[in-house]
Amino acid sequence: MTVDNQWLLMGSGNWDERSLRLNYEFNMECYNTAIAEDVNKLFSAHQNAGRQLTYEEYMKRSFYERFLDGCARIFSPFL
Repeated sequence: MTVDNQWLLMGSGNWDERSLRLNYEFNMECYNTAIAEDVNKLFSAHQNAGRQLTYEEYMKRSFYERFLDGCARIFSPFL
C-alpha cells in the first residue's frame, strides 16, 4: 500500500493473530518517495500485463485445473 507516493507499507502479514504470531509474517513501513514510486511503477506494470478472465473462460477450465483449485481450497488453512 502506498499513500501519496511517499509512504509505503508492504509485507506478507495480514492483520490477524495467525499471520503475525503463528506464521511469523511481517510488514515493513517506509517513508521514502523514491521507493514508493518504484513500487507503484512495478504494480502498474504487473497490472498492465494481466488480462481479465471472463466467467465463460473460468467455467471452461479443465477437470484437472478445477480439481487442483478444490484441493487448494481444502488445504488453504494449512498453506
